[in-house]
Amino acid sequence: MELKTINAKFEFDIFDLDQSEAFEKAVDQLSWSEKKIQDASKTKKMSDMIRAMLDMFKQFFITATGVDVLADCKNSMTAQNAYYEFCEQVGEAKMQIVTKYSAKRVR
Repeated sequence: MELKTINAKFEFDIFDLDQSEAFEKAVDQLSWSEKKIQDASKTKKMSDMIRAMLDMFKQFFITATGVDVLADCKNSMTAQNAYYEFCEQVGEAKMQIVTKYSAKRVR
């Protein structure tokens, strides 16, 4: 898989059981990270919120892919866009399975 937003190339195959489980674990961890962002917003410092967002997306990619995809990224919108792009690609891959084994095709 490749992310155009940050020009990052890495190997990720959502059809691989281990990688699929890693992705699911990363998604589960997001709720804990989102709380950190909410806590950071209480300080009213934009830099605290940006740092928390970058940490959240960085940890998501490390857990999901095993690679520090965001590396030196310091822009929270770039990190967020990379996350959305990655999830969109995973969603499209999931649809391949859903479509292939839909009730209409199985008959």
